[in-house]
Amino acid sequence: LARATCYLDLREAEPVIEDCLAALKLSNSIETRLKKKLLMRLGMAYCLRTEYDKALELFHSVLQLDKNDHDALQHIRYLKTLMEATELKTKADKHFSNGSLEEAKENYTKAEKLDPGHIQVLMNRAA
Repeated sequence: LARATCYLDLREAEPVIEDCLAALKLSNSIETRLKKKLLMRLGMAYCLRTEYDKALELFHSVLQLDKNDHDALQHIRYLKTLMEATELKTKADKHFSNGSLEEAKENYTKAEKLDPGHIQVLMNRAA
C-alpha cells in the first residue's frame, strides 16, 4: 500500500494498479479498512489514466464495504463533475474544429464553471 501511494504521488498509474491488484488477490486475508484503501488507490490510478468509468466503479465498491465512507463519496461527486466537464470539453473541441466558435466558447465556459481547475478546458478556451 505504501509503495502504491508513492507511485500515486508520482502520478504513475501502472505500478499503482499492479500493486493494488496483487494485494486485492489476497482479499480474503485482508481487513476491510485495508481493502477500502486499496480500492481507493486503484480508483485514483484509473483516474490518472482517464478511465473514469472504471474509477467510478471502484469508488462505488468502497461504498459497498462502507456506505458512509466520506472519501469515496467525495471522489464520486468530483469524478462525476469531471466527467461532465470533460464531455463538454469534447463537444467544444468538435465545435472548434468545425469553425463554430460561439458554440465552442459556450461549451468551454460551461465546462470551466463545472471544474475551474480543468487545465485542458482553460487552455482551449484561452485559444
